[in-house]
Amino acid sequence: MAETDQGDRGPRAGEGPPAVPTLHHLACSGGTLLARAVATHPHAMVLSEIHPDRELAGLFHPFPQIMAGYPAAVTPAVRDRFDARFLDDIAVCRETARDDGRRLVIRDHAQMDFVHHDRSRSRLRDVLAARFAVCPVVTVRHPLDTYLALRDTGWFHGRPTDVFDGMARLLAAFDDSPVVRYEDFVAGPPATLGRLCGLLGLDPAPVATDTAGLERAMAAVTWLTGASGRDGSAIGTRPRRRVERFEALLCAKSATYEAVCHRLGYAPDPAAPACAS
Repeated sequence: MAETDQGDRGPRAGEGPPAVPTLHHLACSGGTLLARAVATHPHAMVLSEIHPDRELAGLFHPFPQIMAGYPAAVTPAVRDRFDARFLDDIAVCRETARDDGRRLVIRDHAQMDFVHHDRSRSRLRDVLAARFAVCPVVTVRHPLDTYLALRDTGWFHGRPTDVFDGMARLLAAFDDSPVVRYEDFVAGPPATLGRLCGLLGLDPAPVATDTAGLERAMAAVTWLTGASGRDGSAIGTRPRRRVERFEALLCAKSATYEAVCHRLGYAPDPAAPACAS
């Protein structure tokens, strides 16, 4: 496989308060499956699709309604106050996890930053870093398969290059962080989960040692949001979805697509297996 680790950046004994582990990935890239696997760890408390701007929770939280309905009112000072309240909420969640003998793991809604808003930085990472040490881990799936799954959900109507560019921005924003491939997880679930847990600062020992046992444990994880491209807890390789001719041509013409595939050890040819190494 490609060498995608930048080193284990998990906190170590004697280094002060543990860092907050965070997971970052695009939608339809296997992120929910991986987050559910992490949530089977007996000492993890996983919160899913958390973002300081709370755009997905607009019906249930006042801040997003102000941002959407009265954007002129959201001055930099107001944004700072919203961010401070978000950090207060995270601090309570962190203490709750600690008191229950667990470690808080925060799954980002990175799609919002890197695809919806074309940002070059992670809002979650930047806001958390104002108060906490942060231990980010990025998970990825072949960029073409990520796009195809997004296309087939019916709610993403962008171009393949929108996804490729968003994935490149994600990788650039976390160029100092380890990367775990979805394809490696489905090929070797217990081993890849153990590695992922280690990167998040969790002891890999308690994770399931066989795929069937892990699938049973994941079936009990019913509270996480997501799963936009997958149903159920079965772990396995899936055939590539249909690739239209114009989509294959866009892949061939996209330097960004080629660069992302090369960096992550993926085969750029739509007709080839996903992983080149």
